[in-house]
Amino acid sequence: MSHPLKPPPVLDSSRVLQYAVLNASAAYSGHSDLYRDGVEVGPVPRLAICQEKKGPGVLLLHCDDNWKTLATAGYATIEEARAKAERIYPGVGKRWIDSDVSEQEAAKYLRHLWSPHRCSLCGRDPRQFEQSVEKNNVRICEFCVKDAYHMMREGQAELR
Repeated sequence: MSHPLKPPPVLDSSRVLQYAVLNASAAYSGHSDLYRDGVEVGPVPRLAICQEKKGPGVLLLHCDDNWKTLATAGYATIEEARAKAERIYPGVGKRWIDSDVSEQEAAKYLRHLWSPHRCSLCGRDPRQFEQSVEKNNVRICEFCVKDAYHMMREGQAELR
């Protein structure tokens, strides 16, 4: 089974800035201070530094062989994220690769990724709503359901 060495342009809806594929040259220190379901995460075969969706900070994602995120930690700068990664995986500093993903490329990738899940009426994607109804390949977000409800109530008031 082959494993992708390069991540997709976006992980967890965040643009990938840098990534590292770990091997023996970046050994796990034995402690990550990251927990998932009460169990400490580590070691992992892949790391990615991503631009947060909102705000100026970055995320350090600890990923499996297929770039599925196992744990995430936030940092103010790329340098802080890299320093923390170096404490967990001494030697990783030589393994970082710039992803060269522009904001436009990341946005295009997300549009493509979310296109089958958009609201059929307004075009919002699931990152912009929490609930939707779906039937016969038509998805309607909570906002459009609410708008339709209010329009129908106003219509009923006009009929009286």
